[in-house]
Amino acid sequence: MEQKFSNLVGVMEAANHSKNSAMEAENHVKQVEESLKSQMSRGDFLKACFALSLAPTAMMIGCGGGSGSSGSRGSAKIKMTTEKGGNFGISLAGSGTATVDWGDGSEKITLTLKEIPSDLIYGSRVGAWFEHTYQSATIRTITINGDNITALNCMSSELTSLDVSKNTELKILYAGYQNKLTSLDVSKNTALIDLNLREPWGDGNKLTSLDVSKNTMLEGLDCSGIGLSAAALNALFGTLHRNTIILTGSWGRGSLPTGRYPWNNPNPGKFINIGSNPGANTCDLSIAENKGWFVYKA
Repeated sequence: MEQKFSNLVGVMEAANHSKNSAMEAENHVKQVEESLKSQMSRGDFLKACFALSLAPTAMMIGCGGGSGSSGSRGSAKIKMTTEKGGNFGISLAGSGTATVDWGDGSEKITLTLKEIPSDLIYGSRVGAWFEHTYQSATIRTITINGDNITALNCMSSELTSLDVSKNTELKILYAGYQNKLTSLDVSKNTALIDLNLREPWGDGNKLTSLDVSKNTMLEGLDCSGIGLSAAALNALFGTLHRNTIILTGSWGRGSLPTGRYPWNNPNPGKFINIGSNPGANTCDLSIAENKGWFVYKA
């Protein structure tokens, strides 16, 4: 009897650490159950069944399931939806590790993050590079988890939605260049320093409004080419903070990546790019300028 229970425990441990699917592990447990049934008394078999009833829980933990798992979709720090096929890549910076679930049933990838580099060049990979190949173009939801993700570059990803509301540590967000966002909520990202939604060809992100009233550490905002009307731009200007920020050129409070300083900014300070928006030439720039923002069109 002790040997049979020992075999059972071994099966549970194998299920917990198996690289196979939960279904395969469960089938294996059922096979052992049938084997035990033919070898044990009714009382001992019922005891074994009780032990086996715990196996699915072990498998859920081992396979990343359950509400407490860091891989749970419900608790994801970042969620994004894409329709892109073929090669897909994003980069993340921060500390600790980050895990990406590609949303197509493939194996998750976990990498160690590094802090945002002090010599970061705008538009470059902000840190660890996560890459995947999709076999076809269809709608998929990607989930990302990590304890301290401070930067995300998801440009040119054909994103139709992006949820960063649970990633309150985020400082840099690059989400322009041929994405397809129609809205973005950054109200929970109070540490945000640099936000870029730029669509230089005007064929990507199309937002009707943008609110940065909670982003009181914001230094640079590029919302060029995303379809904002004069009224929408005036409303956006109304949400810009009044804090004084001096760009120093090294990371930390009051600094932005190399190449993010507008060439014609007379004073190194906070700035916003509104170029190629429908309302860029008719909006009221003074709303932003009276708060100390340098407004330019590029």
